Amino acid sequence: IHAATEQPWQTYDNGEKIPSHIQFAYASCGGGAHSITDGHCATFVSCNLGCPSCYRSSVEFVNVCRSHDVPTLWFEVDQGHTLASADDVLHGVNTYTAYFDFAGYILKGDRAKVLYAEMEKGSVHVKFVGIVPETEAEKITLTSDGAEIPTKKTSLYGNTEWILTPTVDLTPGEYTVTVPYDITDANGVQLNAPLEKTFTVDETLTAS
Repeated sequence: IHAATEQPWQTYDNGEKIPSHIQFAYASCGGGAHSITDGHCATFVSCNLGCPSCYRSSVEFVNVCRSHDVPTLWFEVDQGHTLASADDVLHGVNTYTAYFDFAGYILKGDRAKVLYAEMEKGSVHVKFVGIVPETEAEKITLTSDGAEIPTKKTSLYGNTEWILTPTVDLTPGEYTVTVPYDITDANGVQLNAPLEKTFTVDETLTAS
């Protein structure tokens, strides 16, 4: 997909050839995982639960995108083989809006947005519509009673998802993740809005 293979009949009005490399892809019908390599273009994937065969191959496609660190937004939707428009069953994100937001970020230089922040097994996953550099992700904090919790930050899907893993045990209580407004995305633009979300930990979670 990212290869600059010349294609026929693609020119601007002045006759200049349009570059044939693809900058953004949408995958929903399954298949194509074999085409993913390092440097693949940004990709939006919908795994449609109503079409079992496509769902399975879409999940495979997502896993390959992850292994090659491709900037990827992916969602599971309770729909058949069609353009995703329902809310994602995992995060409640409206997939139709997210698709155009991601395309706008990649193709038009629109600013990144925070999609969601969720705690999974003691680590906080923060997902963006857009690419957030490591230096900017360092501004994301996890606090409890006003004190910052030390975390190790790692990324998935080409810096579109950042994971904050505490390096100390989390004892029962409330923890707040804060994504500040002054984070600048890879387009050089600040986020559209900050995010602050509080999680409740019911039992001690060890850092190991």
